[in-house]
Amino acid sequence: MAIGIISLVALLCAPLSQSENYHVVPYILLFMVTILATFMGVVPVLIAATLGALIWNFFFIPPHFTFHIEKPDDILLFAMFFMIAMLNGVLTSRLQEQEQLARDREKHAHTLLRLNGELTAAGSRSEMMNVAEQSIKREFGLEAMIIANDGKTEGLPLQGVHKGDVFPLTGISHNPGRVVVKGGRHLRGDVFWSTYITQISGALEREYLSEMARKARFLDESDRLYRTLFNSISHELRIPVATIMGAAESMLTLQHPEEVRNALTHEIFTATTRLNRVIENLLNMSRLESGRISLHTDWHDVNDLVNTVLTELSEDLQQHVISLSVPDDMPPVRFDFGLMQQVLYNLLLNATEHAPAHSEIGIGISHQYNMLHIEIGDRGPGFPEDKIGKAFNKFFRVEQAKPGGLGLGLSIVRGFVEAHRGTITLENRAGGGALFRIMIPSEIPDINPIK
Repeated sequence: MAIGIISLVALLCAPLSQSENYHVVPYILLFMVTILATFMGVVPVLIAATLGALIWNFFFIPPHFTFHIEKPDDILLFAMFFMIAMLNGVLTSRLQEQEQLARDREKHAHTLLRLNGELTAAGSRSEMMNVAEQSIKREFGLEAMIIANDGKTEGLPLQGVHKGDVFPLTGISHNPGRVVVKGGRHLRGDVFWSTYITQISGALEREYLSEMARKARFLDESDRLYRTLFNSISHELRIPVATIMGAAESMLTLQHPEEVRNALTHEIFTATTRLNRVIENLLNMSRLESGRISLHTDWHDVNDLVNTVLTELSEDLQQHVISLSVPDDMPPVRFDFGLMQQVLYNLLLNATEHAPAHSEIGIGISHQYNMLHIEIGDRGPGFPEDKIGKAFNKFFRVEQAKPGGLGLGLSIVRGFVEAHRGTITLENRAGGGALFRIMIPSEIPDINPIK
């Protein structure tokens, strides 16, 4: 192509060979060499420069059809033309190569940036492997499969890929696996390919180390919770069991008056109630942890709910004054009676354990804007301001709390309220005490009044 273009230009300039303007021809040929250098390699450009100099010498410089040059200025012009054409061609070609390298670098940087974004957006190691396989196919046009170090393949099985070329994925502290590429022999030694799989390897290594860190934190947290739970349960079970055993043994081995036997029976009943409360809390927490809470909602009268809970806690509430506020026109509300009974039970029991004797415990219930509002307040010490956010955490207990309890009551309350798609908040009351606010969605029933 270079020879043909230079020959054509020389043919078009043929009329100038017999005129005094033949010195214009080398500038035209030099211009064409420069143009050729913008889209051709070094060898075609050198051929075009050499051919242009020889054609101008042979056909245009007197005497014609010979390589002999008589005039010194023609000799100088010929030498300058040849040198300038060669240098111009070489430099322009080098510039073109540098420009192509710059474009390739920009393209590679954009490709690596896109790969990094896709790998970062992946949510797991399995998704990262799928993303990497798809990106290799998109950028290199090759089928690939990533095999983790555990020997498991991720992504869709590809026919024949297992017979391809293997490239190890090496990391700083962990080697995530290897890439098997079908027909990827030519990629060996390719700098961009090495950078590409290094980025994939780094992302997989980071995800692997993150998984290990999460597992370590989970195991540490599980171990801490296990120790806390074991210690709490051991304490909570030992006391009522010891009470039951002592009272029962005394009743079996000794003869007591009726009053003493009634007192011992009462102690057994109280210890059994406390033991049952611990078991109920553990079972409820297990239901919440496993996600096995299923609501059985129906229309209920909140007065029935409150009276049931107050009856169950009648003995615990003997030393307190209960202030109940329920509107006379309170409509029936839809909720799970058993779960809400446990919610009120835990909140009132918590109030009795922290409020001083003969203090008031307030219960306020209302229905506004299709929401059931429940407020329970006491006049105890309240919660430390920096601990309020942790009050509903499992096993949380304030430092000044009375002995006993697992610290699960409020956590169970929150779980049961959220199962109703409701919310519960805690704040300290002005003048002392804690105030729990519960809001649960509940529309007003469509019941026609009876005349």
